[in-house]
Amino acid sequence: SATILETVGITGFGDGQNVNSADWTPVSRYFIGDSEKYYEVNGSIFSPTSWEVAGAKAFNKIISKYKIGQKITFGALGNSHAFQTKGWRGGAIGGNGITWTTAEAAELNLKTEPNQGPMLLQVHLKPFIAPGKLDVQNVSLFVNNKFIKKWAFSELKFQKIEAELGELKSEIVNIKFSIPNATAPSDLGVSGDRRKLGIAVAELILCSGKNCN
Repeated sequence: SATILETVGITGFGDGQNVNSADWTPVSRYFIGDSEKYYEVNGSIFSPTSWEVAGAKAFNKIISKYKIGQKITFGALGNSHAFQTKGWRGGAIGGNGITWTTAEAAELNLKTEPNQGPMLLQVHLKPFIAPGKLDVQNVSLFVNNKFIKKWAFSELKFQKIEAELGELKSEIVNIKFSIPNATAPSDLGVSGDRRKLGIAVAELILCSGKNCN
């Protein structure tokens, strides 16, 4: 796994070396802030003048490439961080790593080759349900702003869902889960968790033909 220094582009830094002796060569990186804005950094990351809000062109550059059939895994040790954009928080570590949606909408962006035939989206998830207080979790799927499918989950268990997407014409694939009744457990009196929970996602795969299981 990458160190903090490697993440910001500082390499050749040995164990036990004083941080002040590192070669802080100016680098160009993209970061995502809490405000969900994308920033381009040119020069020292410690200088406010190095940070600029990235536009749409720069935004496309930082969308991670995705290979059709690749498994996206969630949780602290998964690879989903490369694709998440907003509405996600808290990756759990365990035998079945998960990441919760924590807003009324959660999105991922993938960059892939378009026109690869009809696509199928497979997701392994568990809804947040509180029997007697929140009996149903409604989830709608949108891909590139197009409504695809809606589910009404009423069981607090992991389940696999699928949705046929047809052929994707764009190389940028935006996957959005709309969860209008996402609720904080603290508001229901079932725990002290103040996150606005909707679904806990473990795995997601975009596949076509033989790539699907």
